[in-house]
Amino acid sequence: MKASSEFQRRNQRRTWTVILFLVALLLVALLSISYFAVMMATEGGASFMAQAQRLKECGHQRMLPLAAAAERYRRGEGKYPERIEDVFPVYLAEEQMLYCPLDTAGPDAKRSSFTYQPPEPDKPNVPLLECPHHDPLVLLVRPQGRMEPGHTLWVLHTKARARSTQ
Repeated sequence: MKASSEFQRRNQRRTWTVILFLVALLLVALLSISYFAVMMATEGGASFMAQAQRLKECGHQRMLPLAAAAERYRRGEGKYPERIEDVFPVYLAEEQMLYCPLDTAGPDAKRSSFTYQPPEPDKPNVPLLECPHHDPLVLLVRPQGRMEPGHTLWVLHTKARARSTQ
């Protein structure tokens, strides 16, 4: 009988340990959620959401279609354009796609807002397009996987801008 009561006592301790662990985990989750909610309700959260919206607009609505236009140019002309502006008007319908919404110069500059580098097969990780207008981030379009004619998948990446040390 003594062994049975000892077993029950140990089992109860384990049960309480598990219950306390779950309660602590629940408290951490609730604090994290409340912190996120407060952050989003304040000015910092609003600016974070606005920056995320600008990144989405520039990346998905400008840079990815521009990369697709460069790919169509390559299929039509046999090589990538020397300048990204060369895709307009034949391979890109709207000139505004050449400019980041945050670029104040816009079409008056007669150059694209994006830094363009024609891809090379032996350098697959070099970005095709970069947008430096989203401080402290840089928006990049790179090929994913192998670069095959007509089958290159362009993906969007962000990276932190390198801080200059002076």
